[in-house]
Amino acid sequence: MAGAAIGIAVEDPFLSFAAGFGAHFLMDMFLHWNFSFERHRPMKLLIALDLGAGLLLAWALLGYSVFLPAVVAGMAGCLLPDIWTSGRKVMKRKLDRFDRFHNRIQNETDSPLLGLPTQAAVVLLSALLILFG
Repeated sequence: MAGAAIGIAVEDPFLSFAAGFGAHFLMDMFLHWNFSFERHRPMKLLIALDLGAGLLLAWALLGYSVFLPAVVAGMAGCLLPDIWTSGRKVMKRKLDRFDRFHNRIQNETDSPLLGLPTQAAVVLLSALLILFG
């Protein structure tokens, strides 16, 4: 959702991708909940459901504008760090520098009750920016 809002606001696909990529790390600094690779199985299904829900919500708010290059680029930029990290965890590959940085900035909780309100606030803010921005 944040990437879609960035794409609508920025309009340039290259800037939108870069802003989405940077926004991902800023959002990671806020308390949030993530799937645990050790506790949640099957991971591929959970990742697909998470991505699908975000895409469906963005499409519900934007309609076919969700396919604008800047919107797609903003969403891709926001998703890339987690796709990269998750893909390596699923495939057992690592890029140590990126992982160390990404893990260092995380502010995660094991409790959905603590982490989901912040994520819901980001979704709500993104939706408001899309609708009224």
